[in-house]
Amino acid sequence: AGFDLILCDNNLPDYDGAAALRLARHNRPLTPVIVLSGSLGEDEAVKSLQRGATDYLIKGRLERLVPAVQRALDQARERQHLQQAEAELRQNEERMRLALAATNDGIWDWNVSTGQMVWNAAFDEAYGSPGAAVAPKDWWYTHTHPDERDDVIQSLEQAIDSSARFWSKNFCLRRRDGRWAHVRNRVCLARNDDGRILRLVGAVQDITETIEAENERRALEEQVRQSQKLDAIGTLAGGIAHDFNNILGIILTNADLARMEMPAELPTEHGTHESLR
Repeated sequence: AGFDLILCDNNLPDYDGAAALRLARHNRPLTPVIVLSGSLGEDEAVKSLQRGATDYLIKGRLERLVPAVQRALDQARERQHLQQAEAELRQNEERMRLALAATNDGIWDWNVSTGQMVWNAAFDEAYGSPGAAVAPKDWWYTHTHPDERDDVIQSLEQAIDSSARFWSKNFCLRRRDGRWAHVRNRVCLARNDDGRILRLVGAVQDITETIEAENERRALEEQVRQSQKLDAIGTLAGGIAHDFNNILGIILTNADLARMEMPAELPTEHGTHESLR
């Protein structure tokens, strides 16, 4: 487990406090070291602190030993916690950097209080960047499709005025090359304890291919429905024609039979015969 504290005498036979400090700092850089001396001058004390000693004590005033030890241990724990927090922060930053590099989404962070906006490389590559001279609000307005601007702005303002923590909207965003992309913009609304918006952090996902595929699927389904309608109409028309032909055949047959049963001549009013044919 190691040592929590090192007490070092500044004057030892064939060994001194400076060498002990060097060895301690090399082997145990986080362990506090308190230097003890019977005749430690001010210059030597300052040098000991510069070499890495946590504190120094005169042997004739050891009443300071317990408070010095307690203070050194407290400082060591604080340094350890700070280093752990810094290490975790570096790890989080590295994970975030890798995540941003791996994703195709455009990530952006708009600090509402300062008016500044930052973004990742994917965002800049796809849609350009506001730049320092353009306010983020103006950039979003000019890059949103004119037919959707008012609806998008109204929807976001409603989310900001409410207590919402997240907001998502599908709309068309102008790409760097001038074309329009169907995007899904998912935004986290960061607020303070009073509910006031501090920053907006969002991820822009290009869903153009999904939208186009959906439109193609719907168009194909509509074609199928129209084809089925035409087939049904054709079947109905064929049935009607068949029934009509049957009725017409019966009519013609009955007409022929009627003609065959009638006499060739009928008597007239004057007693003469008139041919039917």
